[in-house]
Amino acid sequence: MIKSVLVIFFSFIVCSVYGYSTGAPKEACDDMKPQHPYDPKTTKFPYNVTISKLDAQQGETLLVRVAGGMEPQFKGFLVQIRDKNGPVGSFSIPSSNKLAQTLDCGSKTNAVTHTSADLKDAVEFDWTAPSNYKGKLTLFASVAKDGAVFWAKQEANSIQVS
Repeated sequence: MIKSVLVIFFSFIVCSVYGYSTGAPKEACDDMKPQHPYDPKTTKFPYNVTISKLDAQQGETLLVRVAGGMEPQFKGFLVQIRDKNGPVGSFSIPSSNKLAQTLDCGSKTNAVTHTSADLKDAVEFDWTAPSNYKGKLTLFASVAKDGAVFWAKQEANSIQVS
């Protein structure tokens, strides 16, 4: 009886730690924390998150890249481009990219996350600026080195949409 309870207990813990290996859950949309049972790191963000242009036209598509930096590889990520109210625009994943998938955070395809916990050197995807928005937006990323070591909602770039 005690063995059975312990097996169930430890199975629950393992599922809690590794439950999001196929992408960030919708619960991560607002604060961009991956819902791991650990606090995000507050040290210097060791990854590079870039966008192909810092000025975009309404409806223009730009390339976003998440890549290793001081930490050469990562397992998970969540990327959004936000205004003061939350994520805007839409992401699309090239068919050759098996490392990323879109996530609906209030609107369809307005965030992107990983598809597996495999180690990644870099991942790229497209973001399309909203066709009805003018103003400044901010690119944010959460990146996980592993289940216990991650940085949440790190500001990467500002984008001006006109």
